[in-house]
Amino acid sequence: MLLLLAPLALELAVRAAGYSAPFWYRPDSQLGWTLRPGTQGWFTKQGRTFVRINDAGFRDRDHALDKPDDVFRIAVLGDEHSEAMPVELGQTWWSLLGEQLEGCSLAGGKRVEMLNFGVTSYGTAQELVMLETVAMRYQPDLVLLQFTPLNDPQNNSFALAFDKERPFYRLQGGKLRADDSFNDTARFARHASPSHAIARQIGDRSRAVQWLSMLPEDKSPPGVQKALLGPPPNELWEEAWQISEALILRMDEYSRRNGAKFALVSVSGGYGGERIGALAAKRGLQFVPLDLKVDGQRKAAELIAASLCGSRDKRLRAE
Repeated sequence: MLLLLAPLALELAVRAAGYSAPFWYRPDSQLGWTLRPGTQGWFTKQGRTFVRINDAGFRDRDHALDKPDDVFRIAVLGDEHSEAMPVELGQTWWSLLGEQLEGCSLAGGKRVEMLNFGVTSYGTAQELVMLETVAMRYQPDLVLLQFTPLNDPQNNSFALAFDKERPFYRLQGGKLRADDSFNDTARFARHASPSHAIARQIGDRSRAVQWLSMLPEDKSPPGVQKALLGPPPNELWEEAWQISEALILRMDEYSRRNGAKFALVSVSGGYGGERIGALAAKRGLQFVPLDLKVDGQRKAAELIAASLCGSRDKRLRAE
């Protein structure tokens, strides 16, 4: 009898403690991992926010695939700064940006609709794959890439990335070559196995399973690498930057080829922000430098809107 009551007692105890850690992500053969459609619960790692993943698998409102004629769509691609789990949905920088852009000549008098494709820990390679396989199907008029100089170059390098269960690109003869070999690893196969899928489904209903799955919790990835705080210390880090720059340019080219404008937002400054700014200036890319930790969500939205529309006359500064 005690053995039968123990699981129930644990479930009640975990719920009473307010613990919540839904399995937000699932393996994906193209992107490495994605958010799980329809998952909802309390996100408690930084504060306490109720989060719902939409039916398409994004931390956003639901959107129809077909774009209405009176709508100007902006597709946001990024990492945890765009997914923004700790922030209420309506208070995220990209959601506030949509409000700031209403009436802007950028939209040509149309209603602005923001679509968020940001996923935690994504690098630029995954964001490129997301753009080409998913986001462009929604027919965006503007693709807005959120770049994080303090970790994106590392995430984009197969040699330097902490988590290798993701697609990569390599530079060969100055051209990007896709590498999706992560699909063949034992670790990815284990995470994609039916038993793990069943565990995620059980976890949707059981807080005790969620809690037990975190014991022991996976080792946290290292923080910001010193190599990203200044100029690359060696050829490997320089290559990581070159891959990142090539990925950004490919996203710009792909967006414009499909009839969408392209803009780039850097969420931190320092060497990385300056380097990306220089790339943008050289290639004529719309670029907005931010320090998201200092500026905050609302100020970030205001700065991006001012850059896209002009702070006074709301005219688009750059095509």
